[in-house]
Amino acid sequence: MSLIFTFSASPEFKLLLELTHPERLTNESKFISEIHIPSVDWSKFLDAVEWHRMTPQVYQQLKLLKGDIPEEYFSRLKCMNDHCRMTSLTMISWLARLSLRLGDQNIDFIVLKGAGLSQHLYSKSSYREVRDIDILVDEKNINAAERVLFASGFIRTTPYPGATPRQLRYFNKHKKDREYYHPDDGTIVELHWRLIEVDHPYNPVIHDLLSTEYSITLQGKSIPIPTVSPTNLWLYLSLHGSLAGWYRMRWINDIALLLYYDPPEDWATLFRLAEHHGCKQSVIEAVGLACSLYHLQVPAPIRLSIRHNKGIQKSILSSANQLFYKKSTCGNIITYSRRIFFCSPISSLLKHLIGRIFISTGDFEKFHLPDRFFFGYYLLRPFSFLYRRILSKQSHQKN
Repeated sequence: MSLIFTFSASPEFKLLLELTHPERLTNESKFISEIHIPSVDWSKFLDAVEWHRMTPQVYQQLKLLKGDIPEEYFSRLKCMNDHCRMTSLTMISWLARLSLRLGDQNIDFIVLKGAGLSQHLYSKSSYREVRDIDILVDEKNINAAERVLFASGFIRTTPYPGATPRQLRYFNKHKKDREYYHPDDGTIVELHWRLIEVDHPYNPVIHDLLSTEYSITLQGKSIPIPTVSPTNLWLYLSLHGSLAGWYRMRWINDIALLLYYDPPEDWATLFRLAEHHGCKQSVIEAVGLACSLYHLQVPAPIRLSIRHNKGIQKSILSSANQLFYKKSTCGNIITYSRRIFFCSPISSLLKHLIGRIFISTGDFEKFHLPDRFFFGYYLLRPFSFLYRRILSKQSHQKN
């Protein structure tokens, strides 16, 4: 089938797409012999690789073509890859230990993305670049899981360590995860109790997400790591990337690899489930982006859905152009609200906008009010909101 869209990208971005194409995993020798190294700005290229968090995939391909790359930039790429590999190995080690410790406390959990997704997509738990360990637990087990992390030497960074019980209850109600940091090796853990921060129809309980466990080996022991089921993986990755505005190429690469090696057995079944959970537009957008950027065959149901939906067409074009020309997140209020409107029912957007009127959890650390004066955060909200807007505007002007 012909492509849905064609894009005019820079030589650097075209090379990134070529090096991370799904076909390379099954036909590497042919792929490498046919690869074309264009005239690129290697500094810009490596900046893009780092931003889009695709260092391991790029390094594995370019190390076979080392002679075609200036030594200075290949050395930089190798250092980036060595750092990614050491970080990944450290996180896998921590994941194995935390898995055993959570199990000892009878705390059910699922690993989101990270080593589990890398194992699923590449059959290697350390091939996909990771920033942190994402663990999902039932909301009732947040504090118990946190105690496991504390006993393992982790420090909570979000919400701030001095948060009061009332502040923690408010945070749990309006956010999706807490973040922890290990001072010895810098490992970051995000402890989730829901998948999506926005009030969205797709926030299933943990037991509805579970997949067959896979095992990793650590010091001669095989340790089961629970992961997300294949169908839920399609919904979660699509919605996660769509809400964020697809500002990292790695998320689209994940979708391309799923489409290439583990497509849904029945698109109609996936569509029905996605529609039930309010994710259908996100799934269509995800596959449309992956097929257009990587020149993959477009499944007929996806093509038909895009052809009859101007909103999805516009969203695909906008996301692709942001990937090509900007290195930015979806942090702007208006931009993020548009993404919520695209990905969620109108009720979710309204709740998100109304929520902006209420307390910002970031104020807990700035203004230390005792729980008996918790209402004071509502009074502070207009002033803290304006203060952040002024700082943001000043930052943009400097850049």
